[in-house]
Amino acid sequence: MKKKLLSIGLFVFCFVAMNQQLSAQVTVTVSGSATWVGYANVFDTSNNYQFGSSWAVADIKSTIDPASSIATLSPNFNTYNASDPYWSNGALGNKIFEGNTFVEDPALDGQTVTFKGNVTSNTLASGYTAIAFIKGLNPATGYSTDVSVTAPLVTGQQFSITANAIPAGLIVQYGFSVTGLNGNPANEAALGNVVVVPAALSVAQFENSQISMYPNPALNSLTISAKNNIEKLSVYNLLGQKVMGQYPNADAITLDISQLESGVYVMESTIDGKTATARFLKK
Repeated sequence: MKKKLLSIGLFVFCFVAMNQQLSAQVTVTVSGSATWVGYANVFDTSNNYQFGSSWAVADIKSTIDPASSIATLSPNFNTYNASDPYWSNGALGNKIFEGNTFVEDPALDGQTVTFKGNVTSNTLASGYTAIAFIKGLNPATGYSTDVSVTAPLVTGQQFSITANAIPAGLIVQYGFSVTGLNGNPANEAALGNVVVVPAALSVAQFENSQISMYPNPALNSLTISAKNNIEKLSVYNLLGQKVMGQYPNADAITLDISQLESGVYVMESTIDGKTATARFLKK
């Protein structure tokens, strides 16, 4: 009897532990409804740390569109001052500026966190780097970075990073960082930027051999073509609401998407009775 009770106890313990582990999995992406904040770290050109402080997101030179949840990340150029040798050296900046744009969520400590997104473009000039990150800062040790997971932001690629079992009590942040010389505003266009859109979680991509969709991002029209007859097309927003539907009965169709709001959408296609999905960005 004791052995049986012990076995039952172990089973219950393992079951509870497993459920706790499963319930601790959280996936986040770019969201315009989240509260985004900014923080700057400044280094001299030899990478010696100068100072760090909170900054407004707009002053970091990032924007998070609340309607479309599109993040546009630029190098910082508002610190440049031609008459101040601390910030400028002739026509160029004189400091390495790390601009961080992130969400700080106290509900994420003690959990396993995955941060996903899709990079539609990265046109940053040479010398600038952009990453996605998850950090866990420890207030008990002077806000040391006890957890740090990063990924580069590469044009046309999805990033997905995971911080496993973040210790309780840490301050959890997820977001983006752009690092490089503080720029001259006169060169703003040449500095480039990075555009990141939300990940449509748990959505598979079209197989290239079956169907193609272009241009992506698209402004007014979107062309879908396939090797075989396209029986049905449906377009959903990220809330799962159907916003368009077509029965092409052809191997190619051009959709008028001019009336859609800017943002990320999911295209669902049916070909030969099989369904596949993919994302596109409406500019």
